[in-house]
Order: sequence, then structure tokens, then C-alpha cells
Amino acid sequence: MKLAALVMFLCLLTGVCVSGAEVKNLIDAEISFWEKRQDHDPADFLAPEKLGEAYLQKWRDNGDAGLLKKAEKSLAKSLAIKPKHTPAMNWLASIYCQQHRFSDAITLSESVIKLDPEDGFSYGILGDCYLETGAFEKAENAYLKALELTPDMFSYARWAQFQFMKGDIPGAIEFYKQALSDAERKARGPALIAWSKIQLGQLYFRIGKIEKAEEFYQDAMKIHPGGNMPLEYLAELRAAQDKFPEAAALYEKAITISPRPETYQALGDMWAFAAQPAKAEPLIFKAADMYLESINDGNVHYYHHLASLYSDSRKLPDEALRWARKDCEIRKGVYALDSLAWAQYVKGDFKEAADSITKALAFGTRDSHLYYHASMIYFRADNVQLSREMAKKALDFNPLYTKFHAHR
Repeated sequence: MKLAALVMFLCLLTGVCVSGAEVKNLIDAEISFWEKRQDHDPADFLAPEKLGEAYLQKWRDNGDAGLLKKAEKSLAKSLAIKPKHTPAMNWLASIYCQQHRFSDAITLSESVIKLDPEDGFSYGILGDCYLETGAFEKAENAYLKALELTPDMFSYARWAQFQFMKGDIPGAIEFYKQALSDAERKARGPALIAWSKIQLGQLYFRIGKIEKAEEFYQDAMKIHPGGNMPLEYLAELRAAQDKFPEAAALYEKAITISPRPETYQALGDMWAFAAQPAKAEPLIFKAADMYLESINDGNVHYYHHLASLYSDSRKLPDEALRWARKDCEIRKGVYALDSLAWAQYVKGDFKEAADSITKALAFGTRDSHLYYHASMIYFRADNVQLSREMAKKALDFNPLYTKFHAHR
């Protein structure tokens, strides 16, 4: 059992928990241990694999994209020593998926399955890639195979997300609860348990049940006080309650843990929503600069974020459309198509926007902000009846959808 997981198990067993800082120190100690071990024996394939896994665990804690690069390098080293070491192949495929390198992730996962047809985790990664690229039937089949072979937290969470994308909110909630139960029962560590609670909270937030969302967010804060995710999601909720100074304090604390561009954009968007442009503008400009710097470093997963930023936060229609199109070159999922549709709307290409948003809606995803975009687009495309239907769906699904929400 990993050090951090062992600590979590003891917490659950005894009721005495360590602080987030102490868990962070344990992860850092684990990283240091594997770094030293790999230096002792150049033929040791296990040490760089475990080091890559530890970097991934730390990435889950603070969202620092640089840790994915370190994890990728360590896992590649492990595979250079032992090319068919399936745990390293799985973790590397997972990183490729996070980086939106879907073809690389699919190739690697399929290689694992050839070596071990019973590897459920690889099927889960395949499902993630297919979902992002719009191959929904393939995604469903891969997720079902993952559930059959490995009915654990990861498979339950993936199936929950698939249910959400299909529009089945009760189904999504039920499977996220199963994911949380598995994470707690198997003492998977503060970051993963908190993540499971946040997914449930975010689902309730999206349907306007803010009090229920807060319960899960507060629980996540208690279990993982050193993580940035609980702070950021609770900050979004506070802003939706128009408690802007409190939300700002939470966002700023999250930035001290991990200065991610997403958090700077969220804080800037919040101040813009609160009609304080002097506070908003420098944060939004900083987020844009950080996104571009990361893209220049090869991180294509920020295409989507730039499209959103230039569509809403800092209106530059040509840039919004450029980045949305680049995103759709590698992804064809619901939210990539929605982002393209909204960028086309902002640019004034209303017919093209209507075509794109119709494709985004075709899978059946229920989301008030998706419906809102559709309503605005169909209105400008001269389909007033459909515009009204979308506006009603947005309000019915989440009566609070006009409140603040962070772009993701």
C-alpha cells in the first residue's frame, strides 16, 4: 500500500486525520524515495514507474500541468527498460488522454489489451478517448467492458460521467456515489476521495441544488484541506451566491497552492460578473498569457480554454474561432462542438453556429449552459420557436443557471 493511501486507511480506521500539508509531505517523500532508488540501479524499471505514479498523485492534488510532463518522462524511462510493463503503459496512456493526445492514448491502451485482455483500466482510458472524440458508441462499449472487468472507483466514475453526457442525471449521481463508496472503502487517499465528493457536488450545482452541492464540497475540504480543487469549486459556489469577497479569498488561496491559468480566469470572470472590470482584466490577461505559454510548450488541451476565454472573458472573435477550430481538429465531443458553436456565434456566423450546436445537442446531454448557448444561437439563426424551447429547457434544468459559473 502506498504511503498516502496507508495514512488515509488509518484515518478512516481510527477517526484521527492528518492535515493536507502532512499528506503533501508524504507524497513528496515518496517522490524523493523513488528518485533516489532509480539513480542506484539503471536497470530498475519499477522505480521510474512508481515515480511517475507519484507525480500523477501529486498532480491530482494541485493540478500543476508540469507534473504530467515529469510523470510522462518517468514512465517513458520505465518502458525503455521494460517495454511491455503494463502498469507503466496504462499510466502513460492516461497522461496522453489528459493531454488530449488521443491517438497516442488509444494506441497504447490497445497494446495493453493485447498483452492482457482482462485489463479493465485500459478499457476505461479507451472510453475516455472515444467520448472526447465523439465516438459515443465506442465509448459506451469500452466503459461497459471496464465495468465488467474492474468494477472499481475509476470505472464507476467513468460510467457516471457517461450517464451525465447521455442526460441521465439520476444515473450519474448513483454511479458517482458508488465511486465514492469504493474510494472510501479502499482508502484510495484524500485527493481521490475529495475528487469523488466534488463530482457529486458539481452535479448538484449544475441542477441548481446549491445546498446539496455545498455539503459535498465542505466534506471534500475536510478530507483534503491541502488541495486546490475543493477550494476552487467552493469558490464557484460562493460566487453563485453573490458572495464575491468570500469567493475571491477561496480562489486566491487555491492559487497559492497551484497557480493554474484556469483559476486566474475563474477569478477574473467572477470579478467581471460582479461588475468590477478593473479587478477582472489583469487576471484574464494573465490567464490568456499562461494558456498561450503552456500551448507553446506543447499542451494542446488548453485550446478549449482559449476559445472560451476569447468568446466570453476577453471578446476577440477571430481568436475565439481560431482556437475552437483547433480544438475540434483533435476533439469532436459535446463541449468541443459547443465551444465551436459559441465562437461562431460571437463571430456572427449564425448559420454555422446553428449547425454546430445542433451536433452538440444530438447526444442528449442536459446542461443549462449548453441550452442557453443553443437558445441564443437559434434566435439569431431565425429559429425563434426552437430558441424558446432551449431557453425553457435551461430554466427547467437549473433555475439558477444565470448565476456565476466557471468556464471549464
